[in-house]
Amino acid sequence: MSQVLDAMFEKLVKEGEHVIDQGDDGDNFYVIDRGTFDIYVKCDGVGRCVGNYDNRGSFGELALMYNTPRAATITATSPGALWGLVSEILL
Repeated sequence: MSQVLDAMFEKLVKEGEHVIDQGDDGDNFYVIDRGTFDIYVKCDGVGRCVGNYDNRGSFGELALMYNTPRAATITATSPGALWGLVSEILL
């Protein structure tokens, strides 16, 4: 447990900031501390909002678990804070 906590880092985000982008390689898993975020998935060249997070939740695990590109883009819709976990600790 202490190794996991030691591997986490705080990431402050601004409104409009992309936390992860669809198609990128996965590097971190994120846990939301505070803030709101939209989930966008691009299909046929068009990005659509398919959901959101409101001050709770986590994301980024799929690319790490399956060694695939990011499945969605996560954009901050308010200032917020995330706790990131580097992928090396998950392996």
